[in-house]
Amino acid sequence: MLLTIVSLIIALSILVFVHELGHYLAARRVGVVVEEFGFGYPPRVLTLFHLPGKIVLDGVEIVIPRGTYLHGDFRYGQQVVYQTRTGGDGRPHLAAIEPAEESTLEGRTAAVEFLDPGTIFSLNAIPFGGFAKMLGEEDPSAPGSLAGKGKLARIFVLAAGAVMNLLVAILFFAAAMTLGAPAVDDDGGVVITTIAPGSPAETVGLQPDDVIVGADGTAIENVDGLQSFTQAHLGQEVVLSIERGGE
Repeated sequence: MLLTIVSLIIALSILVFVHELGHYLAARRVGVVVEEFGFGYPPRVLTLFHLPGKIVLDGVEIVIPRGTYLHGDFRYGQQVVYQTRTGGDGRPHLAAIEPAEESTLEGRTAAVEFLDPGTIFSLNAIPFGGFAKMLGEEDPSAPGSLAGKGKLARIFVLAAGAVMNLLVAILFFAAAMTLGAPAVDDDGGVVITTIAPGSPAETVGLQPDDVIVGADGTAIENVDGLQSFTQAHLGQEVVLSIERGGE
């Protein structure tokens, strides 16, 4: 039961994480500002890394360097005082910024025309799935907000999570078939589809297309039954009943 619960939590965590990753990638594709992408659910335990962002002031796009946190609640249309420096890429990089009404900086004054503070990738306390926090999911007033995008862009972002889950499911099923997933015989039992080199199965002479119909006198009718029997007899010698070529 404990193994089943842990397996379920892991499976659901992967599904939720992949779902949110789809939202994140689609949002970035259509220009939606993603403020945070979290592994697990808050409270935040650790900031893993912080991508560069950008701010537009006086019609000039200014880079917010990687790992730079804006101290204050800056918003679209707000008057600010700021300083810049020239980065290694030759573009202006933000050196300092403060709200104009409380600033002590010596710099230029301008209104915020666009703000992407850079996505924070965080590790959170509840290890279950993840989340993508997008700007303005219900408020269309700020440039770069989800609600401010057109209908097709919003549909693309919202549908991307389910599409990502579908693609991952196809990938997992393809991997399972490639590795040789157990098959169930029509008359009961489990069909061996492949034998791993050097495995105990190869050592005792099991072959592909053998059907496991029993173990230590217990009938094996499906994959779950074989897995349960195996878990209950780990490290023990067992006698398998095999059907091969009708015998």
